[in-house]
Amino acid sequence: MKTLVFFLGLALLETAPQGTSQTESLCTVLADAALHDGSVVTVEGVYLRVPHGSIITAPDCSLSPRAVANVRLAADFRQKDRVMKTLWSLTEKQKPVKVVLKGTLHVAKKEQGFGQGVEPYEIEVVKYLAAEPYIEHSPDQPKP
Repeated sequence: MKTLVFFLGLALLETAPQGTSQTESLCTVLADAALHDGSVVTVEGVYLRVPHGSIITAPDCSLSPRAVANVRLAADFRQKDRVMKTLWSLTEKQKPVKVVLKGTLHVAKKEQGFGQGVEPYEIEVVKYLAAEPYIEHSPDQPKP
């Protein structure tokens, strides 16, 4: 019986999607961006539309330069579901959206930047995993 359980566990590990990771805050990933450059990451942050694209940010992060990454869809991006409907519905009204997304992180090289804001980072999104309205909390208000 133990052998059967071992082989079932091994089979599950072998069929698990490669490159998956736990969700981390955008701030945590960008704090060690060089380590993640070119890697697939799953991050949580606040998504905003800007006039010529979109960005993801971590409002409570104290990184310098600021914790902002340009967002670009991967060439093979195909997603039509409830998450996308929520995302587009909110951003159409210029509302910030709390998102969890999976994509490849790119770090700008010397004298390079990404997107309209010439950001030092970019995430090439392969999938949006969650989207909900972002509710900003004042510093003296406890977070839920």
